[in-house]
Amino acid sequence: MKMTQGLLDGTVPHYTQLQQHSTEEENTLTVPRHMLVRPGEPQHGINIAVTPEDHKEKKRKIDAKYRLGCKTRKEELRIRLQNLRQEKEQLKREKESCSKEDNSMAQKLQSTELEIGHLKREIGDSKKVISRQTHMLETLSQDPLVQQLMLGPNRLEMVLLENECNKLCQNGKWDNWASERVELLNEIEQLRLRNMMLKMQNQALTSPLNEAADGNGINSFPIGQCLSPLPGESPTAHTKLKRKAPETPEGREKKREADRAYRRRCKEEKMKTEQNLSVLTEENKRLKRENDYFKRELEVKQQKMVQSRKDEMITLLPNELDQLKAQRQSQNLVVEVLLQQVASIENIKDLQCENKRLKLEMDLLIKKNNSNGDYLNLIQLQARNIKLEQEKNDLRLIIDALCAKINKDNDLEPKQAF
Repeated sequence: MKMTQGLLDGTVPHYTQLQQHSTEEENTLTVPRHMLVRPGEPQHGINIAVTPEDHKEKKRKIDAKYRLGCKTRKEELRIRLQNLRQEKEQLKREKESCSKEDNSMAQKLQSTELEIGHLKREIGDSKKVISRQTHMLETLSQDPLVQQLMLGPNRLEMVLLENECNKLCQNGKWDNWASERVELLNEIEQLRLRNMMLKMQNQALTSPLNEAADGNGINSFPIGQCLSPLPGESPTAHTKLKRKAPETPEGREKKREADRAYRRRCKEEKMKTEQNLSVLTEENKRLKRENDYFKRELEVKQQKMVQSRKDEMITLLPNELDQLKAQRQSQNLVVEVLLQQVASIENIKDLQCENKRLKLEMDLLIKKNNSNGDYLNLIQLQARNIKLEQEKNDLRLIIDALCAKINKDNDLEPKQAF
């Protein structure tokens, strides 16, 4: 009730009380005091009798003025109410936009949280993979085979070289390199044995010839006994050499020529075997160099691969941590913005509550203006009506006196003209 009385204080007009005349003389006056004629002073006013109709007219004017004021105040209240409604609609729209933004930000937060969880899972998986790889490296470093491989013993090198040779032979143009290599090794061994046999035969041949050349005699030592069948030859090949020593000079000459031819053939075969041995040794050296090169290249590739893997892990983890820090900062900014928006939404809600309160007050004011009799005191209204009627009558008397004076002045002007 106090709140409504405070609101009504600004809407109900306050009227000042008319000054009460204490003397009877002043009560009997029919015209205003300043219009009365005083002795010894020129006459400026006119004494006019006031009728009840004048009082009624004055009262009607005052009532019309009051109604006009009420109407203007009502129009002002209506405009103010319309403005408040417009503000209410604008606040509603702002609230809807804020709710939409809040929902979108919530969705973005959920999506960012899902992405962060996915990244965390990926980091966890990468950490597991790194731990597995480190464990694998540790186990491999503790493996004796790998240690022997790093130390490089001869037997293991030979095995690895043979394996690499087999791989190279399989990937190369030739096929069945392993079998050919075995055959070559067997041939080399046979050639070595044959070379030894030839050396022995040469020694056996050169010793009796030297003796024959020195003493012009013939050694009865059979050459065929020193000759053994060569590998790949038939055992009956040397039986042809088992013949008797010739007794004639022609037979001895033929024998010498046959021995020379035989030594020449043995020499040619020896040269061929030496050439083959040199070729095979060069080929073996070349293959060994290639195997060493491939081995070094494999070790370098393995070291590079391990180092690159380590470098990738070392670089990826800080990058992922930096990305997570940046995402955390962005999330903090988003949370701050959301908190600010929530605070603004609370302020909007406060404004909406204030708007509702003002609307209720406006409704109360409108109701009070439409039904003043229910809320105003009848006695005060009657007193105000009496005062307004008196003011109306006074104003009516003044207006009538002024009109009479104007008419009198207008009547005197033609007489002066004559």
